[in-house]
Amino acid sequence: MVQNESYRRYTEEDEMSCSPSSSSSSSTCSFSAQLISIVEETISAIPSEIPGTNDDDSTAPTDSDANCTPRKKKKLTKRSDTPPFYSFSSSNNTKRNDVLMKLNQEKIDVLLGPIRKALEEVDAEQFLSLKRIMKKGNADGAVLKDGINVHPIHDQIVPKHHYKTTSTSKTSTSIVRYLHITEVENQYSIGIFVFPPHTIIPLHDHPGMVVLSRVLYGDLMVKSFDLLHHDHHPDHFDEKEDDKDHNDDNQSNSKSSWLGYILSLFYSSSKQHPKSTSQKPNGTKKASSQKIKHLTAPGISILYPQKGNAHEFTAGPNGAAVLDVLLPPYNYEHERNCTFYRVVKDDQQHGNDANAKNEKGEEKQQKCWLLPVAQPKDFHCLSGKYGGLGDANDD
Repeated sequence: MVQNESYRRYTEEDEMSCSPSSSSSSSTCSFSAQLISIVEETISAIPSEIPGTNDDDSTAPTDSDANCTPRKKKKLTKRSDTPPFYSFSSSNNTKRNDVLMKLNQEKIDVLLGPIRKALEEVDAEQFLSLKRIMKKGNADGAVLKDGINVHPIHDQIVPKHHYKTTSTSKTSTSIVRYLHITEVENQYSIGIFVFPPHTIIPLHDHPGMVVLSRVLYGDLMVKSFDLLHHDHHPDHFDEKEDDKDHNDDNQSNSKSSWLGYILSLFYSSSKQHPKSTSQKPNGTKKASSQKIKHLTAPGISILYPQKGNAHEFTAGPNGAAVLDVLLPPYNYEHERNCTFYRVVKDDQQHGNDANAKNEKGEEKQQKCWLLPVAQPKDFHCLSGKYGGLGDANDD
């Protein structure tokens, strides 16, 4: 089998750049290499087509949110004779990505089970060379796991930036750091988002993608939305029902912002906040809001091509670090753009229906519309380097 050149370049260069000058960088490279190997092997197990697949096999959430019929899980076995490198043709990559979009959530969970297990087994303390806080009682610092807190690393990433730790996000700039690990085009990408205290990644989507996220330390509030199938866009939106502030004149940020760089390449000028309620911008999506979740280390979250596909992260008072595996990564040519949104409630919900609660007193899922907007001016995702991770020159 022909070796995958993109992956091969990564392993050779990174082993040289973080080869055992210290035990911490050696551990970092080891964890990265193990995770990459498992991701590569898992991808190789995804079929390029599904015999007998039909439209009924897809269980993407709909307006009725029908439940899936449980199916027998197929046991996955590790192939000991599989080489550490894989090579897939461009057409097979596309077919595998199409398969992920068609599979129901249960089948995706089975196929990607090895990746989830690998994420669960990551020793975040060694991986990031975290320092424990020895203070007894209610110790400060970010949660690593029950009873153990650590010092966050956002202020150790280079190049360094000044972070505002105020929780009043309306007036402060939200700077999130990104530590790149690797990416193989149209297959997967792996990286770590490092959140200083109270920082926010605004609401954005992951078109046709599955993303597995492992919280390495800290905690976050996650506001997610399921994407729903719909036949038409609304003719107008009631601006009074917008659930968050927005700026009409937002512009894409410079290449020094990771997500800003993506948007500067891929973001269409037509995807701007409408200046009139009679406009219905291209890219508007119908969605259903999920209950806001509190995700704490060492928790894992998974989003799917429809379920939970759009989300917003807000870090807690001690920040957080999240290890992400994207299958496949963002790619403009394959219509996988990173788009930011604002929320407008569905005007078909009136009165008590708009504030309905279940038997436990929890708010029910609410139908809404996601309107594409430019990247918020107060948000920046800046790449950097920490130990053997990331690239300080990725600008």
